[in-house]
Amino acid sequence: MRKPDAIVLAAADYKRLIPVADEIWAAGIPLITIDSFIESTKPLIRIGTDNYTAGVQAGDTLIEIIGKGKNLAIITRENMYTSEHQKLLSPVNRD
Repeated sequence: MRKPDAIVLAAADYKRLIPVADEIWAAGIPLITIDSFIESTKPLIRIGTDNYTAGVQAGDTLIEIIGKGKNLAIITRENMYTSEHQKLLSPVNRD
């Protein structure tokens, strides 16, 4: 198998892919992460979204669409809803 000139990775897990990044780096292959990152300094370039700002903008847009004082359901994978999500929803809760 030929060695790639670079690898672009959209990480599904912040910590579990650290050994993979280490292996890529040890092989001398440039690693670029997109969309989501890993807890490592090995990626050469990181391209992603400022999720906090995106969440605020989404909340503001949601208020424009459904109005204030409405109920909102959040559907996400198990164990993903945290106090950080509540902070992101703060625009929905404001008067």
